Amino acid sequence: MSNALVVFMNMEFKIAVIFCIIIFTSSVTSVIVILAKIDETVTLTPCPIPEVEDAVHSRRDWYRNNDLITESTSDKLKVYESNGSLSVITTFADINHIYGCQGLALLSNGTAVLGESQSYVISLITPAFLEHELQNITVSYGEDYEINCKAGGIKSTLEIRVNGGLWPQRHIPIFNDTLVECRAFNAYAEENASAYIRVLRGSKERAGLNLLIDRSTCLPFQIPSPCSDIMESEKPVDSVYAISTSRLLRADTIHDYLNSAFQKWDDLVPKESPPDSARRRCLQQAKRLVCLMAFPRCFTTEAYIDDYRKFDVDPDNHLLSAREIPVCQ
Repeated sequence: MSNALVVFMNMEFKIAVIFCIIIFTSSVTSVIVILAKIDETVTLTPCPIPEVEDAVHSRRDWYRNNDLITESTSDKLKVYESNGSLSVITTFADINHIYGCQGLALLSNGTAVLGESQSYVISLITPAFLEHELQNITVSYGEDYEINCKAGGIKSTLEIRVNGGLWPQRHIPIFNDTLVECRAFNAYAEENASAYIRVLRGSKERAGLNLLIDRSTCLPFQIPSPCSDIMESEKPVDSVYAISTSRLLRADTIHDYLNSAFQKWDDLVPKESPPDSARRRCLQQAKRLVCLMAFPRCFTTEAYIDDYRKFDVDPDNHLLSAREIPVCQ
């Protein structure tokens, strides 16, 4: 066998060994996310250089989105030859790119042996912020209130408190005046908001009436009203003035209309008019008529049951029927 053939065979063997080294030493690690603020300087740790015998040269190459970083790439990027690290001054143009480091060693025959690569992503720090629809409102007793709060920002946390205590849910039934607080926070900032939820006056007393909406009954008229004095004078002797549950459930709305109307009527009568004047008596009769029309007296009578074809007056079976007395009859 000639010397030339021996040299050629040795070269083939060496090349085969080199290919095995390349396949064995080349690997890609997971991407490391670096959080940074705008105009902050971030130093990316260099990747290792493969340790290969007979290496004549070694270096690290840095890439941004697979493009080689050079001195002309950007004045915000700088590779330090002393330790191979990459310095990045973060701007909006430099975030959310993939920065990769690749170490390599060159053998005397010109073959490059690649080492382990490392990838980074610089993500902008976003301070926590709070999105919410909290506002001071008044609700009915027992009403379900939705706590509409959402935390934004990098790795932010939402904290909800009800009357000072942590609340793990987004809904809460309101039985008393309640303070609701929302707080969004992360390592960089926090934002707070709160609202005071009040219980509607008189709604607690009417809460039990919801079960009676489909079956009207008579209940005492015992809520504050512009018609209170009139109702008191109209009640039967040794009894109470009762109205239907359907009227009672609409009392707040009716009161708003009556208060507005009565105030305008009062302005029509001169203040110096004596209580027994014709104007005052006319005004009082007008208010009385309106109140009796808005809240007619209710009385209970027997109900006719079609299934049994008879009247039933058994109060334990709740089959009594409510009737209203018309003002004009």
